[in-house]
Amino acid sequence: MRRLFFGLEIPAQVKTRLLKVRAEVLGAKWQSVEQMHITLLFLDDVEEERLSAVCEAASHIPLAAF
Repeated sequence: MRRLFFGLEIPAQVKTRLLKVRAEVLGAKWQSVEQMHITLLFLDDVEEERLSAVCEAASHIPLAAF
């Protein structure tokens, strides 16, 4: 099983600055710089045989710039 989520990559310079602050943020968990991202939606554990179907479905989600 794999833990799947939709997330946003954070620019390297922002990650570096955030790691210097490391203030407590309600509902957030600090990660290493390699794992740092912003989770938009957590899908939970997904069985290996369903991964391709989940990825295929996600590729058809219309995305608007924000």
